[in-house]
Formats: sequence, C-alpha cells, structure tokens
Amino acid sequence: MDPAPGPGRLAGRHPRQPRPRRPLRVTRTPGRRPPGLVLKGASPPTSAASQHLLGNHRVEVSGDRARSLTYARVHHQGAGPFAGRSYECLGEYDDHWARTPAGWLLTSRVFAMTMSIGDVGVLQPG
Repeated sequence: MDPAPGPGRLAGRHPRQPRPRRPLRVTRTPGRRPPGLVLKGASPPTSAASQHLLGNHRVEVSGDRARSLTYARVHHQGAGPFAGRSYECLGEYDDHWARTPAGWLLTSRVFAMTMSIGDVGVLQPG
C-alpha cells in the first residue's frame, strides 16, 4: 500500500470483487438530499425496524465529481403479518457525487448485493 494516497486514489483500496447478479437501483427523493433515498416504485415496507452497518469507506475525488464505495450489512425486522421474520443482506454501495454551490449531492447509487438470508417479504409493501 502507498504511504500516502495521491489525488484521485483510494486509500487502502481492496482488489475489486466480482459484481453480484442483480444490483439494487436507488434514486434521490425529489427536492431532498440523502438520507431521502427511496427505491424506485416502492411503497412503505412491512419492516418494523432496520439497521445498516457501513464500513470500509473509500472515496475517490476528481475535480467536481466523486465516487464512494462502502460495504454494508443491512438487517430488516418484520412487522404486521411479517412480525417475527427478518431479512438480512450484505453488499457494497457504489455512489457517485457532484459538487454544487450548495455542497456535494448524490447523483446515483447502486447497491450490489453479494449475499442475503431470510424472508424478503419483510421488504414488500404493507
């Protein structure tokens, strides 16, 4: 590893892992900044609670554009008809950013899932 990363380099970057089968596409809620992110076409889930553990943040900046990669472990606990069930997945967020006069704005986000376990029904509309 380089002693000090230069501009546009990821500090301590790990070798790229193969991309999973189905990336989950996420878009910004109009007029809001993150965390106002919603799944395209999704209704409120039947999840009572969720926890997103994020780690190994890597950021690469190039002028007024940036890319960040972040590993995630996501857990959703069911509610209503899904009470007592859970769904968990592991993956990596691949975010792209643009610098504006108002600050950095998220322009795109893809969550590439590498593993999941549990009842995906927990994420379905209630």
